[in-house]
Amino acid sequence: MTGGVRMGDGLQLPDEQEMVITNNGKPIALLTPLTDTNMENTIKSIRKARAIDALKNIQENAQKTKMDISEDEIIQEIKTYRKNKK
Repeated sequence: MTGGVRMGDGLQLPDEQEMVITNNGKPIALLTPLTDTNMENTIKSIRKARAIDALKNIQENAQKTKMDISEDEIIQEIKTYRKNKK
């Protein structure tokens, strides 16, 4: 059993085609329909969307903190990191 529903029970998704799985009222997973032909593309699309969302959050946080750092300081920081990495 998975989440109280046996996968062989013919689980039907709502018209929206996705179902949010919750634990104690908090979302923990998204159930979305897959087929043999669309599985890989669906997974890639979800991963791409997560990456875009993460980048957006990083950019928004950078704007909020208004980090004042010059291009020369960034270059120096990269050089220092690379030197210490070896």
